[in-house]
Amino acid sequence: MAIDRERHRLLVAFRNPPGLGVLAPADGKSIATVDTCGDVDDLFVDAGRKRVYVSCGQGYVDVLEANGMAYHRISRIPTVAGARTSLFVPEMDRLIVAARESFAERRSGYSGRYLEETDSREFGMASAAIA
Repeated sequence: MAIDRERHRLLVAFRNPPGLGVLAPADGKSIATVDTCGDVDDLFVDAGRKRVYVSCGQGYVDVLEANGMAYHRISRIPTVAGARTSLFVPEMDRLIVAARESFAERRSGYSGRYLEETDSREFGMASAAIA
């Protein structure tokens, strides 16, 4: 769950079927739903960009844009299957997605897919600038 304070909305991610529910916090009334990637774990509101980031174990991060009171997906960024845990750090302008390093990746020196070439290989995590 996350709160979009600017739009006065409560955002709730659902796994089955995958989607984002948009609710009115005052009465819990459903306002809208948006399809998302599967196996949602985390979601964050980026108030500065009027976006919502949804990280999914299916191997994607969905980027939703708020337009008035509606939300729609503007991007589906591939990550790694199982990489569902994430953290948005507004002060750093980064969305960090944790990904387990596989045996094949260790042998090849590859440690995840990045939105930009900013990485923390020692932690097995990908850090992405959200331009």
